[in-house]
Amino acid sequence: MSYPYELDRFVSIEMPVLTNADSALDIGCGRGHCGFLIRCDRSQNHVHLIGIDIHKPYMIFTKEMRIYDDLVLCDASRLPFKDHCFNLVVARGVIEHLPKNKGIELLSEIEYVSD
Repeated sequence: MSYPYELDRFVSIEMPVLTNADSALDIGCGRGHCGFLIRCDRSQNHVHLIGIDIHKPYMIFTKEMRIYDDLVLCDASRLPFKDHCFNLVVARGVIEHLPKNKGIELLSEIEYVSD
């Protein structure tokens, strides 16, 4: 399957709507693609952006790119954050890689941390 670049365009078009967000979580940040799109939107420069992933080599790469304000190595179905602490939560390309029970846990965790 080829990479869906039309999704990048959609995210870029919708990003200005998020100007009231002051905190964002990118679940499964990988190499920082979504974080980069958020950072490229000039209206989002004030957002405190946190990326999480379970794959340590991605975290090392992403740290070097300095896209995120903070990075956390963790399992997405057990988020180490307080309830209602993020205005925006992105989990692009994550849930389809999880077993059904972990996917349900992820959705529940997203609900808890979302403001």
